[in-house]
Amino acid sequence: MYTTIFISFYNSYPITSGASAVTTSLFLNWPTRTKLFQLNHQDIIKKKNIYNFKINSRHPIFKIFYLIPFAIFILKNIDKKKTNYIIFEGASWSGYTYIVYKILIFFFKKKKFIYYLYNVVFYFFKKNILI
Repeated sequence: MYTTIFISFYNSYPITSGASAVTTSLFLNWPTRTKLFQLNHQDIIKKKNIYNFKINSRHPIFKIFYLIPFAIFILKNIDKKKTNYIIFEGASWSGYTYIVYKILIFFFKKKKFIYYLYNVVFYFFKKNILI
């Protein structure tokens, strides 16, 4: 059975906000096996299929410095043969997604990437507005 990877640039699990409720609900109800990779600045709750990359601050500028190590962390913890989908959680800044996507696409050219977003960013993407 294939595994779907969820990538979140904020604390998605446990639920602490509306955005984390959406991410966690999708993650827990996905029809295949799942793994969640998240940047986490809070106390880490250990769960079998949740991978926390500990950071010291949730400040957006500070997170930029962790994106490459976070991408390497993801690469080290997934089974490349059994991973089918890689889903980016879109509640964070789209620049984070772009940087990590460019790193992962180099290693996973034949995988399916999904940018899951449910906020105002979609409006700008639809109108081809560069932010």
